[in-house]
Amino acid sequence: MFIEELAKKQTIIKSKVTISFLKKLDADPYKDQELPLSVERLLSKYDEVQSQIEALTDVDMDEHTKFEDVI
Repeated sequence: MFIEELAKKQTIIKSKVTISFLKKLDADPYKDQELPLSVERLLSKYDEVQSQIEALTDVDMDEHTKFEDVI
C-alpha cells in the first residue's frame, strides 16, 4: 500500500474518532465517560496504519505522537 493511501486511511480514522468522541461528549458533557468500544477499535486500526507507514518511511512521525497525546 502506498503512503498516500495509508495517510488517507489514517485521516478517515481520526475523523471517525473525533465524531464518536464529540457525540459522546454532547450526550452528557459533565459525566466522566469511558471511550466507546467502537473508538477503541478505531484507535487500534489507527495504530495498525501508523505501523505500516512507519515501516515504509524513516520520517519522524510527529503526527502520530500529537494525535496520541490528544487522546
